[in-house]
Amino acid sequence: MIVPNLPLLLLNSSAVFNLTTRPTSLNGEADTFCFAQPAQPAQPLFPTEFPDCFEAINLVNRGDKKEAPIYFSRDARVGFGLPHTWALRTCEIEIDVDPPDEGDTITLVDIARAALSVAVQCVEETLCLGGRERVGPKKVIVIFVYGREAPPKHSRLHIGQTVKRGDRESRRNTLARLERGHS
Repeated sequence: MIVPNLPLLLLNSSAVFNLTTRPTSLNGEADTFCFAQPAQPAQPLFPTEFPDCFEAINLVNRGDKKEAPIYFSRDARVGFGLPHTWALRTCEIEIDVDPPDEGDTITLVDIARAALSVAVQCVEETLCLGGRERVGPKKVIVIFVYGREAPPKHSRLHIGQTVKRGDRESRRNTLARLERGHS
């Protein structure tokens, strides 16, 4: 089951706590936030497992152009179109921009490093619900690492599968309601 609008909800919700005591972001500042389960969530957050996230991060960090600067934005006509999700078993890695009309230039290696930072701090060391980190020179690219309901063990359909646009939009609507405090 995919939680509709999860990243949007987790961007500014009360389901987030700041890890200011352990900054490990790309620029050395405390830009990483870990998710905590709200007391009465409209949609509960799913836990994830570090090995699944590590393998999902490897999906991001592939290809000949992984070290080339790429412009990331919601304008699919220019650079890398967002939002985009890589999913593997219990873990999803999603990148997006906030605010939605912005964009920034970084590499896929930078995204993989940020996702690994989030996975180490917010999956391996804490509640296993994931977290987010802002990256790039303008800090408008947001990397989300979060859990999802695991597919059946015999299923290979979800390995490396990207999330459909309708599922992503539904997740964002649920997260937006959570941010406004509605159940």
